[in-house]
Amino acid sequence: MASHFSTLGMPLAGEEDFAALAQRAGPLAQAIGLANGAYFHWSDASGAELWLQVNDANEFTGMNPHFRGRGRVLTRLVSRVRPENAGPFDGGFYAWADPEADKETQNPDVMGLYPFVFDSPEFARLLPLDLPISVPMQIAAFAHEVETYDSVADFDAAQTGEAKLAAVCFIPSGLFRPDGTAETLPEARAVIAGTVLSSERRTNGLTGREFFAVLVQSHGGTFDCVIDLDLLAEAPRVGGILTGSVWLSGRVVVE
Repeated sequence: MASHFSTLGMPLAGEEDFAALAQRAGPLAQAIGLANGAYFHWSDASGAELWLQVNDANEFTGMNPHFRGRGRVLTRLVSRVRPENAGPFDGGFYAWADPEADKETQNPDVMGLYPFVFDSPEFARLLPLDLPISVPMQIAAFAHEVETYDSVADFDAAQTGEAKLAAVCFIPSGLFRPDGTAETLPEARAVIAGTVLSSERRTNGLTGREFFAVLVQSHGGTFDCVIDLDLLAEAPRVGGILTGSVWLSGRVVVE
C-alpha cells in the first residue's frame, strides 16, 4: 500500500525503517534553527525532501516528507490548523486558492476560488507570519489513489456515475465528512483532476528507488503530483488527464 514516504521512493515497513531513514538523512541535512529546537532539511535532485524535527533537548521527535517542484498556487493563508496530538513542529493552514478571484463578490466569507487545507513541513518556521496573508505556494499532491486518461474525451467517457467530475477540478475533501457535513478538524486531503503538463520517472538519491513526478494544471493553479510506482504502471501522458485522491503538503515560495 502506498504511503507518503513510499510515494517518494522511500518505502517504510514500520518504526524501525522510519528511524533508519531519519538516521541516513540526518547527517546530510541542513539545520534550520527554531526557538524550541530545529528542523533538519534533507533534499536531493529528484525533488524529494525530508524535514526532521529535533527539540531543544536535541531529541528526534518526528519527520515529514515533501516534494519540491515547479507547481505554483497563489494562496490566501487564513488560519493555522493543528492535528489532534500534533507535536510542536507539526501543522498546516486553512487557505483559499487564488485570492484575486474574490474581487467580484461582496461576500466577506469568500476569499478566493475555494478553501482548502494543506500541511506544512516547515510549520514552526512560519509561526511569525501575520495572518491572513497572500503568498505563492508550491503544493505537492501525494497520491493515495490515481487514474490517468490519454485525453479529455477518454476521461469524459469514463464518467458513468451520477456525480461526474470536470476534467479540471479541485475538491477540498478534507473539509467534509462522508455525509457532506463540515469536518470539525479539517484535513489536508483533496480530490484533484487536471491536465498533465509534464511527467517523468525520478530516482530518490537516498534509496535509489523510483517514483513518478507529474506537474498538473488544475483549478486554481499548478500542482506537483507524486505517485508510488505501485499505483501506476506507466508515467501519465503529457496532455492527458490525471485524477486522484491526494494528501497536500505545501511550502511558501521564496523567489
